[in-house]
Amino acid sequence: MSEDIIVYISAGGQSTRLYPLTLDLTKAWLDIGNKTPLLLALRQIADKIPNLDIFILLQGFLNNTFIPIELRDGSTIGNGARVNYVHFYDPRKPYEERIRDGGSGEGFINFLETSEKIIGNRLILVMNVDNLANFNPKDMAEFHRRVHKGPGVTIGVTHLDDRPNISQFGTVKFGEDGKVIEFREKSPEPASPYINTGIVMFSPGVVENL
Repeated sequence: MSEDIIVYISAGGQSTRLYPLTLDLTKAWLDIGNKTPLLLALRQIADKIPNLDIFILLQGFLNNTFIPIELRDGSTIGNGARVNYVHFYDPRKPYEERIRDGGSGEGFINFLETSEKIIGNRLILVMNVDNLANFNPKDMAEFHRRVHKGPGVTIGVTHLDDRPNISQFGTVKFGEDGKVIEFREKSPEPASPYINTGIVMFSPGVVENL
């Protein structure tokens, strides 16, 4: 078992912004120096946290096909990492919509509700399949525990001041106490120069407040 962090990744969606590259391949399977972005991202985390437990929500045919081939049981990541594959489909939707479903919110909440014993007291680091970021998850966990005395959420952001393409990203505005007071998604008028990286840390008991 890893120190005090598990990783949860939602692999869904159709990656339309990367067409035509993702017409026949999932975004997680694109080639970056003979490695996929998902494998590179997980190796960055696993290098810092041995025996890392990773849970990947697979949605859509391509993700269900390609990701297990690449990651297997975690042995391709190294440093004792273990990969567990999670499946969640909304039974209220027709089969065709479930196959294409890229919505990850319900799947994540279902994971929290059904995996309490597996999660235990460990923090949940949520990432996307293409999060290539130079950060230390242990530092993020230390900050999270220091700031949140009870269940809480910590959002990873990066500063993009004076860059013309900031409107392509979701932006985050903070109050004086550092708490998030506004999200603005891909707006021509950003909330701030800080963009949401899609790297988020949750306390294990946060599901009760969702």
